Amino acid sequence: MKRLIAALVLLFAVVPGVPASASTGRPVARYNQDRAMWLWEQDSYSAVFDRAARDKLGRMMDDTTTFGSDPVKTLYVGVAAYNGQDMLRDSRQQVASFVRWARGRGYHVQAVIAGGTNPPYLGVLPQYQHLAIGEFTKVLDYNRTAPANARFDGVNVDIEPYLLPEWKEPGTTLPTIWLDLLAKFIHLRDVSGQKLLVGPAIPFWFDSSDCCTAITWHGKTAPLSDHVQDLTDYVALMDYTETATGIISRAEHEIAYAAAIGKPQSVVIGVESKDLSGTSDPETVTFYEEGRTYMEAELDKVYAALGDTPAFAGIAMHHYGSLLLLPSVWGEGGVYYPS
Repeated sequence: MKRLIAALVLLFAVVPGVPASASTGRPVARYNQDRAMWLWEQDSYSAVFDRAARDKLGRMMDDTTTFGSDPVKTLYVGVAAYNGQDMLRDSRQQVASFVRWARGRGYHVQAVIAGGTNPPYLGVLPQYQHLAIGEFTKVLDYNRTAPANARFDGVNVDIEPYLLPEWKEPGTTLPTIWLDLLAKFIHLRDVSGQKLLVGPAIPFWFDSSDCCTAITWHGKTAPLSDHVQDLTDYVALMDYTETATGIISRAEHEIAYAAAIGKPQSVVIGVESKDLSGTSDPETVTFYEEGRTYMEAELDKVYAALGDTPAFAGIAMHHYGSLLLLPSVWGEGGVYYPS
């Protein structure tokens, strides 16, 4: 708690008039995150505390034969409190053991934080931002005390404030409030001296939806995605659709803008694999109905189109739990990851 209070004092002591986006820290080295995968708390806590679950995760990540897929090399690990446990507060030795295990197998590991609220998107609201900042600070505190081979490589931010009903209201200030929060994360990272990557998950429509194409922030009017790319080290573009053509076209702006601002390896393209039946989302946003063989064939086309593009930082799959339930094809002849 004392560290969090100190961080907040330092954070809000930024000199008025200096853009919160101004980075004062040491340069952060981006890397090719391909292939990445989200690991949510239901599975991340198992992997941290249960060796059998950890070994199963490793076998899945290294498996390139079952579906002819690329190995998973970057994990986005959910670290929020779960079922009464808080791994970064109470179980740092176990977290360090997990990260060392992952590093020893050649993986990168990033912590996923949300708003510290339920639902997570409430963390963007000014009255709750201290909770989101607390989540970010826990990662910094963990890394500060962890051995070099047990530190997180980055923080993947998954607050998704556009899920708030207020986002759709005319004249809403939520986009700029969210940018201010991201800027606070970057500032905290910079003053900590840590070389953590910071990258938010963002929807593909931040450059095309009426809500977001002309956002004014710190004197610049631009699509919201441009502001986010200016500010952060990378974006994980939730480019959720079931065709390579759609994936590629929806990522064109972010790829081009990253090149224009000189940020190589800063656009990760996210794809969806979970069963969305019973939700308001159309089935066209996920590969669940088509199966993994079709998904990999479409991703091969994405690699062919974008693989040599300097801004492209790889593909991220959402998510481990759903991928275990996704067969090569549905019906006779379909295969799953070995148990």
